[in-house]
Amino acid sequence: MARGLARQGRRRRLVLLAVGLAAVFVAAWWLTGSAQAALGLAVIALGAALARPALRNDAAAKWRRGAKGERSTARYLRPLERHGYTVLHDRNLDRPGDTANIDHLVIGPCGPVVVDSKNWHRNTMVRARRGRVIVGRTKGAKVIAATAMERRRVAQGLSADIGAPVTAHAVLAVHGARLPYWRRPEIEGIPLLRAKQVRRWITGLPAVHDPATVARLAEAAARRFPPYIAPADPSLRD
Repeated sequence: MARGLARQGRRRRLVLLAVGLAAVFVAAWWLTGSAQAALGLAVIALGAALARPALRNDAAAKWRRGAKGERSTARYLRPLERHGYTVLHDRNLDRPGDTANIDHLVIGPCGPVVVDSKNWHRNTMVRARRGRVIVGRTKGAKVIAATAMERRRVAQGLSADIGAPVTAHAVLAVHGARLPYWRRPEIEGIPLLRAKQVRRWITGLPAVHDPATVARLAEAAARRFPPYIAPADPSLRD
């Protein structure tokens, strides 16, 4: 996605550059009456444009940052597999037309756990006051809205597949941002933890399923939530 958005940005910048140079050439020719002078001014304008740092492609940068965070979270979760957990990464949701994805889905004795990676800027502050959590300037409810939806869909889907109620958990694996040291922020039962703390949090959840049920849940999760395939048009992805 980051590469696709970067390519789109480069094409757009090249088109704008070509149009701008053509406009400089035509305007200079009209003012000076000399094609040679107009060409010289266009060359000067081209040099000035190339000397400037490229305009930031914020969308592509956001995707690169997000991918980096997901890779880091995946490394922190990998040791769980040695202890009987199943860890799935970048999974599609289970309804046609879904454009969101589940960053990481862990299945173990505690049941399914949705792990949502958040690679925020290092200056982003997470504040917990009077029962409310604010991330930067964004209300906590908005921050965890997608994660809460994924938790609900995972619980509903796996309950239907194994024919018994399944409780799903969710957690935000946070990179970069400043989290409070004196308390753990939590929104609608979804804690915000430093990514390297998530593995211990998962293993500390109560065990409610025997190994046979865990195996059934893992098989059902892999089938119901297949690997994510991004839409051809990057703009369609949240």
